[in-house]
Amino acid sequence: MAILEQLQNDLKAALKSGDRLRVETIRMAIDALKKAQMAQVKAAFDAAGGESADTAALAEIDRHAILTEAAEQEVLTKEVKRRREAAELYRKGGADRSCRKGGGGSGDSSGVPAAATFGRRIAPPRQSDHR
Repeated sequence: MAILEQLQNDLKAALKSGDRLRVETIRMAIDALKKAQMAQVKAAFDAAGGESADTAALAEIDRHAILTEAAEQEVLTKEVKRRREAAELYRKGGADRSCRKGGGGSGDSSGVPAAATFGRRIAPPRQSDHR
């Protein structure tokens, strides 16, 4: 099962269980994967000549192309890194104190918002896990 499919199934389960943090985190991961898919299609469109391409070249573009599992893992790895860096900057800036006072929105019990916990919730499988 592709990572995106698994995340969509996990999202349904999180919605049913009412786990808001998990729902937000999974939605961020799904959004990152969908944006990567759109970028892939856009790159194919641009490579075909963009707006000035002939009809035959545009017809060859797979508008419903899906990412390979390796590409999905790469996207999620980059997102985890981005989110961890954001969480670190967030903590260094002292924003976690204001968040604990009630001004930070949804997050985990430490007061860090969902975007900062992304790396802890969604981690792509390690290469050694695949056999």
